[in-house]
Amino acid sequence: MCLREYLFIFLSSCATLVFVGGGGINPTNNHKGGNMSFHCSMRFKHWFYHPAVIFLLGAALGGLSVFLDRYTQNLGNIFSQFGIWILLGVCLVYFAPNCRLACLDCFLGSVGMVLFYYGIPWLQQQRISTVFVIGWALFALFSPFLAFLTWQTRRRGVIATLLSLAIILFSLVSAIVLFDGPRWYDVVICLLLAGVLFLPKKSDR
Repeated sequence: MCLREYLFIFLSSCATLVFVGGGGINPTNNHKGGNMSFHCSMRFKHWFYHPAVIFLLGAALGGLSVFLDRYTQNLGNIFSQFGIWILLGVCLVYFAPNCRLACLDCFLGSVGMVLFYYGIPWLQQQRISTVFVIGWALFALFSPFLAFLTWQTRRRGVIATLLSLAIILFSLVSAIVLFDGPRWYDVVICLLLAGVLFLPKKSDR
């Protein structure tokens, strides 16, 4: 596959996740075929959030990141930073069926990504930065706790708002402190985070 085909598959998957999770299909609509479409979307969502699927998706994204590091510049830089992974994690958690599954999936997806991102160079006997391995391993280890905090942003109230702002601020600060940012894509990621985190709250769950 060429780079364009990899990007098409990745962006299509993200768009599908946002559409299904974000209520692209309304369960209360009375149009013909609406109920069938809703049940199909729920079946897909149940399949998508299966822990094995999320682990494999994380592994695929880790492999894709290695590919982008080697053969691109800007995309490789984007997928080497925390921001894009925070955005993907927030989308994964925010649209998950429940908090427990969100925490588990976030952990397994992070583990799959880290294993493949550093496992491929290790198998090819390439030099790997121990500092970055430890950093990303800690990121994966604490991902369930971060997912739990992200889940709380689904609620209404001051705490949810503060947590949402903290996530956006952490993404921006990490780009500045760790990766000599901010760059244009750091700003775009922060705007996308704001768009997801400040979606209208459907309930006080």
